[in-house]
Amino acid sequence: MNALLAAQFAAVLTVVFAGISLHQLLTPFALLEKKTAEFATAVQEFPQPRLWPFRMVLYGALPLLYLGLLGQARLSVMAVGFMAVKLGISSGLSLWLEGRLLAGRPYTVVMHRLGLADSVINIGVAIFIVQQLLFARGAE
Repeated sequence: MNALLAAQFAAVLTVVFAGISLHQLLTPFALLEKKTAEFATAVQEFPQPRLWPFRMVLYGALPLLYLGLLGQARLSVMAVGFMAVKLGISSGLSLWLEGRLLAGRPYTVVMHRLGLADSVINIGVAIFIVQQLLFARGAE
C-alpha cells in the first residue's frame, strides 16, 4: 500500500474513532448504566476463557494494525508513539471497566467520568492525527 492511500485510509479510520468517542461523550450516564448492566448479564453466559480471543483482537490486534497503518502513511514517529500510548491507556481503561462489570460491580459515576475524560482525549488525539495526516504530509 502506498503512503498516500495509507494516509487516506488512516484519516477515515481516525474520523470514525473520533465519532465513536463523540457519541460516547454525549451518551447520558443513565443509558450507559443500563447498557453496561445488559452487557454484564449477556457476557456472564460465556466462560471467561472464551472472551480472551475477542479481547486479543479488540485491544491488541486492531490497535497494532492501526498503528502500522499510521506508520505506512509515513506519520512521524512522535505521532505514532503518541497514538500508541493513547491506545494503550484506552485499552487498559476498557479492560479495567470490563473486569469490574464481569465481577458483578455496577457502572459508577467514577467509571463514567473516566470514560468521558477518555472520550475527550480521544477526540483531541484524533484531531491531532488527522492534522498530521493531512497537513504535515503536505511538506513531502
